Amino acid sequence: MVRLVPLTLAAILLVSVPARAEVATGQALYAEKGCGNCHVLNGEGSPVGPELTAAATVPGHDRDWHVRHLLDPAAVVEGSFMPAMVTESEAGHLADYLMTLNGAPAAAEPAPETAVEAPAPVPEQAPAPAPAPAPAPETLVAAPAEAPEIDTAAPGSIDTGRALYAEKACAGCHVIDGAGTAVGPDLTGAGSVSGHDRDWHIRHLVNPSLLVPGSTMPALVTGEEAIHLADYLLTLTGPAPVPPPPPGPDPKRGKRIYVEKGCGGCHATRGGGGTLGPDLTFAGEVPGHDADWHRRHLENPRSTSPGSTMPAFKLSEADMNDLVAFLLSLVRRDDDRHMSPALVARFAALGGDVEQVEERILHARGHGRNVDDMNAELQGARTHIGTVEEMVRRQNLMGVKAEIAAAEEVVTALELTLDEFESQLDGRLYLAFVVVFGILFGSWLVLRKILLLTQEWRVEEAVRDTEREQQKRRLPPYRPGAPGQAPDEE
Repeated sequence: MVRLVPLTLAAILLVSVPARAEVATGQALYAEKGCGNCHVLNGEGSPVGPELTAAATVPGHDRDWHVRHLLDPAAVVEGSFMPAMVTESEAGHLADYLMTLNGAPAAAEPAPETAVEAPAPVPEQAPAPAPAPAPAPETLVAAPAEAPEIDTAAPGSIDTGRALYAEKACAGCHVIDGAGTAVGPDLTGAGSVSGHDRDWHIRHLVNPSLLVPGSTMPALVTGEEAIHLADYLLTLTGPAPVPPPPPGPDPKRGKRIYVEKGCGGCHATRGGGGTLGPDLTFAGEVPGHDADWHRRHLENPRSTSPGSTMPAFKLSEADMNDLVAFLLSLVRRDDDRHMSPALVARFAALGGDVEQVEERILHARGHGRNVDDMNAELQGARTHIGTVEEMVRRQNLMGVKAEIAAAEEVVTALELTLDEFESQLDGRLYLAFVVVFGILFGSWLVLRKILLLTQEWRVEEAVRDTEREQQKRRLPPYRPGAPGQAPDEE
């Protein structure tokens, strides 16, 4: 047993050393590939992409997921612009390292307040709090504000710059001659942009936000590498692409703003949300509530709705346009106007069931059942049916399935009650039949017994009558010479 201990320890060391080596290699690759330029780990790095402090604890993100993500990020995370910067072997080492990261992520900073006008207090009811903002997508952040001292006059190499462009995966965010991803500006004509000389490119590469305030490009290169890259970029003198027209109002983004601002705390859409304010399910169909009305209402609710307790929100022009576009998109769909064939058949069957239940209730009343409670419940089902008919008339089927389901539930409950009563009634009828049959059968047995006894008595009487008759007819014994007797024959 004593010898087993060192052998066990040796086996553990033999197994764990390669694993530690893989982790160490992955950790070195994390630094070598500049992953900290886009990710935060234990409080260090840039929040371009998701924080990796607790990468090993994310549900579903096992080693295989990390390997696939590192080799082809966009194929695993839709919309990701993270470049593929590693080989298959390097992806394995990095994945082993990521699977050791199980610390606690840093707390998110509170979002700035957007409301600028406090509404009048609402008695005994307040809007629901806005939901917590969703985690930020993979958006780039600015580099530090101060740039290191660089000799911008130092010579560079175009070939080295071209190689660095590929090595640093710049195509993950930029396009040259149609190749790459258009997260950042198109670099096809980077060498012919007015004012962007060699010195500008060098300083921009080392510290993007210093020259372009608000730039989301991370600082990925050293001063020497920036010189080579700048010389390469100055060779790109192709025609600059025509910038796309500014995007119009986006209802999908407006829906996100609706959620972020907590509008659902006071307003409902399609059955979900608060009831303090009007239902906005078909806000885009309200007469007179056009884009201008919604914009004025959002900026100052009391200007369009006197007495409104809705707060005023200060939104950017783009956010306002997107939110208004979302509100105007809330209109009836085809399934809000017309019931599907399956739902029509279901509603028709419901009408037939109500008629059958009504007939059964009348039948139950005829057998002495107090049916007042059942008639009241049946009236509730008819109310739901009337609501559905009104919805169909107005071509507003919002909630029609719930109304039909409620009526069906009432009818089903009545059918169960009637089944129980009719079952009890059948039982009573069967019992009555058995009792009557028993009485009749017993009476038949008694009558049969009486008849048998009567018959036996008559037989006995007949026998007795015969005996008496024979007794009367019996002759006296023969005596010779007695008068009235014939002589014996010789």
